[in-house]
Amino acid sequence: MHAPSTYTQVEDQLENASHPETPRRQGCASTNSTPQTLTLGHAPPMAHGIQLISPHDLPDRFRQVFPYELFNAVQSKCFAPIYKTNDNVVVSAPTGSGKTALLELAICKVVEGHGSGQFKIVYQAPTKSLCAERMRDWLKKFSHLNLQCAELTGDTTQAEMARVKAASIIVTTPEKWDSITRKWTDHAKLVHLVKLFLIDEVHILKDIRGATLEVVTSRMKTMGADVRFVALSATVPNSHDIAIWLGKDHTNQHLPAHRETFGEDFRPVKLQKHVYGYDGLMNDFAFDKLLDGKLTSLIQKHTHKKPIMVFCFTRKSVESTATMLAEWWTRQRVVDRAWPAPLQQTRVGSKELQELVGCGVAFHHAGLDPQDRHATETAYLKGDISLICCTSTLAVGVNLPCHLVVLKGTVCFQDGHLVEYSDLEVMQMLGRAGRPQFDDSAVAVIMTRSDKVEKYKKMISGQDVLESTLHLNLIEHLNSEISLGSVKDLYQAKQWISGTFLNVRMRQNPKHYKIDGISQGGDTDKRLEEVCERDIKLLQEASLVTKDERFSCTEYGEAMSRYMIHYDTMKFLSSIPPQAKTEQILHIICQAPEFKDLRMKPQERPFLREFNKSPFIKYPIHETVSTTAHKISLMIQIQLGGIEHPADKDFAVVRRQFLTEKGIIFERIHRLIRCVIDCKAFDCDAVATRHALDLARSLTAEFWENSNLQLRQIPQIGPAAVRKLVSNDINSIEKFMQKDTSTIERIMSKNPPYGRKTKDTLMGFPMLDMAAQIMGRGNTKLGQCPKVSVKVVLSYKNDKVPVWKNKKPSLTFMAETTDGKLVHIWRGNIMKLEKGFELKFNVALSGPSEEIKCWVACEEIVGTIRSCVLKPDLPSSAFLALTPRPKPVVHPRTTERKASLDDADEFGEDDLNDDDMLAAIKSIEPAKCDYGSDEFEDIDDLDHSKPTIIKKVQKQGSFIPSVQMANGKWTCNHECANGKLLKNGKQCKHRCCHEGLDKPRKEKKVGGNGNGAASGSREMNANANTNQKSKTAKGPSKLKIRLKDESVSDSEDAEIIDLAQAVSPKPYAKLAPRDYRKLHNLHTSVQSDKSVRLPKQKPGFSYASVKEPQLPFLYKHEKFAEEFDSADSGDDELPSPFALADIPDQLQGQDAFESFDLQAEDLVASSFPDNSQASLEAGMLELAEPAMVDPAGSQVDSSFANGVFDFDAFATSAETPKKSVSPLPKKEVPENESASTRLVKESLKRERSATPELQDVKHRRVTKDELVSQPIQPTVPDWVNDFDSDLINELKGFVDFVD
Repeated sequence: MHAPSTYTQVEDQLENASHPETPRRQGCASTNSTPQTLTLGHAPPMAHGIQLISPHDLPDRFRQVFPYELFNAVQSKCFAPIYKTNDNVVVSAPTGSGKTALLELAICKVVEGHGSGQFKIVYQAPTKSLCAERMRDWLKKFSHLNLQCAELTGDTTQAEMARVKAASIIVTTPEKWDSITRKWTDHAKLVHLVKLFLIDEVHILKDIRGATLEVVTSRMKTMGADVRFVALSATVPNSHDIAIWLGKDHTNQHLPAHRETFGEDFRPVKLQKHVYGYDGLMNDFAFDKLLDGKLTSLIQKHTHKKPIMVFCFTRKSVESTATMLAEWWTRQRVVDRAWPAPLQQTRVGSKELQELVGCGVAFHHAGLDPQDRHATETAYLKGDISLICCTSTLAVGVNLPCHLVVLKGTVCFQDGHLVEYSDLEVMQMLGRAGRPQFDDSAVAVIMTRSDKVEKYKKMISGQDVLESTLHLNLIEHLNSEISLGSVKDLYQAKQWISGTFLNVRMRQNPKHYKIDGISQGGDTDKRLEEVCERDIKLLQEASLVTKDERFSCTEYGEAMSRYMIHYDTMKFLSSIPPQAKTEQILHIICQAPEFKDLRMKPQERPFLREFNKSPFIKYPIHETVSTTAHKISLMIQIQLGGIEHPADKDFAVVRRQFLTEKGIIFERIHRLIRCVIDCKAFDCDAVATRHALDLARSLTAEFWENSNLQLRQIPQIGPAAVRKLVSNDINSIEKFMQKDTSTIERIMSKNPPYGRKTKDTLMGFPMLDMAAQIMGRGNTKLGQCPKVSVKVVLSYKNDKVPVWKNKKPSLTFMAETTDGKLVHIWRGNIMKLEKGFELKFNVALSGPSEEIKCWVACEEIVGTIRSCVLKPDLPSSAFLALTPRPKPVVHPRTTERKASLDDADEFGEDDLNDDDMLAAIKSIEPAKCDYGSDEFEDIDDLDHSKPTIIKKVQKQGSFIPSVQMANGKWTCNHECANGKLLKNGKQCKHRCCHEGLDKPRKEKKVGGNGNGAASGSREMNANANTNQKSKTAKGPSKLKIRLKDESVSDSEDAEIIDLAQAVSPKPYAKLAPRDYRKLHNLHTSVQSDKSVRLPKQKPGFSYASVKEPQLPFLYKHEKFAEEFDSADSGDDELPSPFALADIPDQLQGQDAFESFDLQAEDLVASSFPDNSQASLEAGMLELAEPAMVDPAGSQVDSSFANGVFDFDAFATSAETPKKSVSPLPKKEVPENESASTRLVKESLKRERSATPELQDVKHRRVTKDELVSQPIQPTVPDWVNDFDSDLINELKGFVDFVD
């Protein structure tokens, strides 16, 4: 954290002090200027023999950038080469000499030369803290020039990239700019607009991170057509090597850049440097304790009661040293104390820190609470704290100048073990010494081992030579150049490496560069070539680079470059098995070398082992928890599982370390899991890709997917709130969103307006929606898997574009098949879904039962998954070309047949062996005959009297019971059901085979009289009889050739027709289109085509007789049931009377005549004979006037009229309500008659015919529960006329009058 106002004041003071102001008309030197500055009224101001330049020489719009009267000596010396030319410049000067103003001069030069504003300026600093400091400073200084500044570091999100692209000045780190330029195809316009490249602290080239700076600078030299480089460095002896590396300009790379070098005498505050060495063979921790006893005397010697800063190598050492110094200060007399007592008490949250600040002592490191860090920094600037013990991060993070700097030890932890401080870190820590606004001198003390004294004396005196570190991780950077396309063969690789700082220094100091596998000494060019060959070979062996002569990166190599993965880590990730589960992916990632510096500490081990026993650990460690990989895995799962940390005091010691390392782990693991996703997606491994996506989503949200912990994503929802919601059956955000405000407040025990605010927050949670469908068959070449075309529409249900936690989320869509193959993946922002985003792709299928699964979810939010399953239902014939045909079973007595037609010769030459031919001839069996002659029969002697068609005889198959399908219907009994193919290799067109039947198929008795089966049997019998008669009459039969072991199925492949006989013409009903034939079969199954003859005899049955009627549909006997069964149960049936009458569902499953106990007086007497169809219909439909034919109505309720089915009339009759044509006599309803009885009786009435003149062709399709016939007009006997006519009229309709 940085103090906003106080730091600004200090920076202004430092700026003014760093650039001594010398009035033009004074006769003596200014008191604030350096002793070398000489100003006379009649002569220009001079300093160090350099004429000082005034900012007033600049254009008016640039003067505001330099708010002082004169540039200092360093700035004045560099003014001409930076502002007057466009050459590359290298400046080496001590810390605090005002080098930052040189960068600002270079910016002004670019602005002056590019009035159109079409340019970019890149400033590169080694740390994010320096970038943040420069960002704040330049944002104010260049605002009047309309130059926007943007920070591009590891903390910059993708959403902020738009602001970066719009900015003129980009402040970044080498690592982030390396990431940008590795994807320069995505940011080509941004990169090519760069006109000025500013490099601060270029002396980090000798650090391990210097290789990245070296690579990106070399890349900018190659990619940028016209880029100017300005590099600033601390005092180094070989700055000329940097000048040679950069070159004069982009057209004169063979000439060195302009170079300016300044010694320690140009430092505004004189720095006294002391290096103290101590003997000791103990380890570094024991040596640190030894230094504690030496520290107090050094502080007492060099402090002069001014601010002090002590740098320690670990956080624990920081806190213990601060405590020790506070106790030492307390024991001292007031006059002997090394620093004054604080004038004002500082309030902090940490109990340990609060005890120390009272003594004027504080500790500062990254594990400290941000508020406490800020309070400590502010108190130190005010003087309330005089001594800070800190880690090296404070040296580069915050500008806190002091008088005395002490380095207590020169080691630090890096990559899991203790190493010496880098030169950059040492120079940054020593640079904290010096307060120009208060002191003219400062002191820096280095405490180290005796054997390291000379090294650090050399370093602080500026005599340490800069060397390259590119050879230490050359393989990663070489892979990135191959990925960019700048290196495509070995020659280009040598050209690339010749433009690096490594090439310059290896020629100057070849003995320093000891590379494994490369011979020492010899020609430098040959050694560099060997290095390139070795690394390229390693990349090829790891399948990261192709093995072609002009090589390129594989998809794995592209992912390695894109996510900046180490070579050793990439080999770990490549070992993830196919279709890996989440546990396997997590286990391998945790072993990555990126985490090797987060070692397992002894005090952490017991707590991690206890965490491993928690039931909320999804993938516990099944062995002793002891390695760094175990620690990484458990710390990830502790967070994802929502496990709360213990509250005891023992854990308080490691709690701060846990939180800090958790942040480091989650920051690094994102790159690794994204790399896994890209690699597995390239492999088309849908299972591993889906699991990696779920893990990446969980890591970003910091909670497991598919768990109730997703509620923790909601702001102000903690563990206690989640328990309340889960106890109320709210285990997802979607369920929470469905609750109203009052329910939310009741469950959460909150007062209004908590519910409304929560609902407003939840409105931004993305509610994704997905609609997918199969559009049809895709284009498929011969021999390839059949393809289907899929269309997917992605959208969201929110009223507006969802914004969750101030970000518009990104999402990923993937489609896979059931065999685990990834067929499509897409990533984009949710803004594209505003009007529905459409995706179209083809899917190759490997089998008829294969399904397509589609998934979509936000990348950083759990609980947003949507999925669907598509069933292509392709026929099995589409996959015949893909599946190898089974080899036929060879009988011992027969010869092997040809396996496939594809094996036959194109011109019919099958190359049969003689033995095969003889075996085939012997297998031909002649039919039995009554003659012994082998003479051919004369064709004229054959019988042509009757045409005969020999139908194929289907053997009786066993009954297959119906099985309920997924759609709720039942399978039919066809052989082609369930996607089976016909014998011609095509799929059938039976609707029942694809959609199923409404009811399960019943087993038919042998000899049933179904129309289709009966007609087929009759036809086969007739054909058999005809053949038998012809054989008997003719005597000898024709020779029948048949293979002995030929199966029945083989003989049924074709219909056998006697072409010698004329075929009798078939009726139209058998040759008509399929729809006509289906309706005709339905018609003939109900009633024959013959005209209906109405009965003339007197009725012999009446419902009034209360006798049990002999009606076929009331019995379950097969003889009656099969008579009314349809021949093709797969056809669509007409609506039942229940459907037409709109009877409730609870009544439809009952028999209409058995569900109610109808009394005799409730029934109408029939005037038709018993068991006649006329009486049956009259009883069913309850005609109001049985003695008269109803007049024609407006509704057509017949299936056929003139032999044609009227679909429109049928649809109308089913949809429109029935209307009565003639008024019916009103009957009194008995009180005991139920409403359901009346409903059934009324629903059974039939509509009057609209075409009474076509009675001979009027038919209805019926089911087993109803029959249709034509009513006849009953006659009234003559004796009825003898009675009172009024009485007879009242009885009509209730009784029948019989002679």
